[in-house]
Amino acid sequence: MLIQLDTLRRGNWLFDESDEHYCVFEEMSGLNIKLNRFGKTPYIGIHSFLKPIPITRGKLSVCGFRPENDKYYITTVAGKRISLRFVDNGIVQLLFEKKESENISSVHELQNEYFFLTGEELKVNLIGI
Repeated sequence: MLIQLDTLRRGNWLFDESDEHYCVFEEMSGLNIKLNRFGKTPYIGIHSFLKPIPITRGKLSVCGFRPENDKYYITTVAGKRISLRFVDNGIVQLLFEKKESENISSVHELQNEYFFLTGEELKVNLIGI
């Protein structure tokens, strides 16, 4: 699955298929993107090798979510509960203050929906995973 560039925001985590590591989107200029590659030379160029990072239960823990039961993961922001519900294999929805997100299947979509619903950035750290 290719990344839709219009869905990317600064700080979104992606998978660099060309070098097989995680990276963070920084900015876009024309068709060129800039990536933080953590200790490697920053990349500036085309994006055809970037892939979304699928959501897994393990990745949710590094995003600050903890399991509540087999179907729900939870966290809090500003003292308010955020639930994440598994609706299918690798597909989740965020629930926050009576709002429900669309189906989410990748880490960058989770980051964006979390920000849209809460106004806060989701803290993610996939370095070393």
